[in-house]
Amino acid sequence: MRAAARLLVDNGPAGWRTATLSVDLVARGHGGEGVRYRTADGNGVHVPAMSHTAIAVPMVELFGRLVEGTRIRQVAVDLTVDSDGAFDAVARFGLRQAGAGGSYTVVLRDDLPPPRSG
Repeated sequence: MRAAARLLVDNGPAGWRTATLSVDLVARGHGGEGVRYRTADGNGVHVPAMSHTAIAVPMVELFGRLVEGTRIRQVAVDLTVDSDGAFDAVARFGLRQAGAGGSYTVVLRDDLPPPRSG
């Protein structure tokens, strides 16, 4: 997740405050809304000319093997990054062969400790 956050920080336009990345991954590809930057004054949204493939690379590296397997059919990730590099993310995992509600959601924050085992 840090690699994706770093990509957004490194490619932000002058004066931006917050960036969001939205990507959906399935076994045969990826999609989503891409990247949007909000300026520091809160008025503008800038959509960079970065290719969707370049934006999705960190997400594919992180979650790609999951959607190629037999248990997870889709991973949808929404990542929010501040210009100082702090980030939050929500990842939703759609399960194969599951009815309504066949998914689970994970909230990731760069400042939270890892969960305790046991």
